[in-house]
Amino acid sequence: MIRNAQGRVSRGSTDALDINEDGSIDLDFGPQPPEASDANWVETNPNAGWFVLFRFFGPEREYYDKTWKLPDFERVE
Repeated sequence: MIRNAQGRVSRGSTDALDINEDGSIDLDFGPQPPEASDANWVETNPNAGWFVLFRFFGPEREYYDKTWKLPDFERVE
């Protein structure tokens, strides 16, 4: 888990996240919050490593038959 000043180490479905019009959710990871909103932001520590863990509760058929795949991370500057 990331130890940070923000006091939250994860974002999940029970959080009040900003949801895109198409139903997708953008998560932000970095030492500074994004300008628009910090609802989907997890603070990282400069010069420290971190990793991502996804948990799926009650996944649908597409998860098991592999027709749905978690998209790769995209760097946004």
